[in-house]
Amino acid sequence: TEARREVVEMKVALPRLALIYRMPKFADPDFDAAEMAMQVLGDGMSSRLSRALVTNADPLCVSADAAVQELEDGGIMGATAMLLEGKDVGAVEKVMREQIKLLRDTAVSPEELEKAKQQQRLALATRFETAEQVTGDLGETLEEYGSLERVKTARARLEALTAADV
Repeated sequence: TEARREVVEMKVALPRLALIYRMPKFADPDFDAAEMAMQVLGDGMSSRLSRALVTNADPLCVSADAAVQELEDGGIMGATAMLLEGKDVGAVEKVMREQIKLLRDTAVSPEELEKAKQQQRLALATRFETAEQVTGDLGETLEEYGSLERVKTARARLEALTAADV
């Protein structure tokens, strides 16, 4: 599919930029690795996007993160940034695309992989804290995958991911 660009003009306090890409179907073997890559790219203040756009000596943005939306026919993954007042959208887009290219072309470091895995371990450990979370997570998994096998194999799939996979 060809790239599409859409600019939405709105009267807002701070501009926001989103770069969105198709991702594998949630049943695809590459789904877990793509999800982990997005975590390395934009989850937390020490993520690649945050360091490049928010917490450096000359910040361009208030926030920058990455996310995954899983869908049966292939979801979306991408990066978003909220610019500081007066900063150039083109400059932010350039940095975001450079970080995405770097993630695509070079392996994540062992430290980045371990941080992302630790975040996932925490999410797995806390996903069943309330009855609402249990029913929501199990119901969603059953609806999306047709079985609860992914729930049982989540930790093993996480631990099996390597830097080369991501």
